[in-house]
Amino acid sequence: MKLFLFAVISANLLLMSKASQCPPMFAPTNGAVDCTDGNEPGSSCQFVCDEGYALEGSSETQCVGGIWTNPAPVCQSYGW
Repeated sequence: MKLFLFAVISANLLLMSKASQCPPMFAPTNGAVDCTDGNEPGSSCQFVCDEGYALEGSSETQCVGGIWTNPAPVCQSYGW
């Protein structure tokens, strides 16, 4: 019985830790992203665009409670 309870508690802790992770954050097309700790809770991601492209959206987001505080931005061409 003790082994069963340990397995149930361990499985619940694993699920709880995974549930607080955010979905993976990817770099925008024609840009880059740098995250402090991947998609772990508390991680902060900074976005930049390649030369000739402008960031449309927030340049930063944080993983809080399994949700990013801002959506991933896009990089738009200046149209030169």
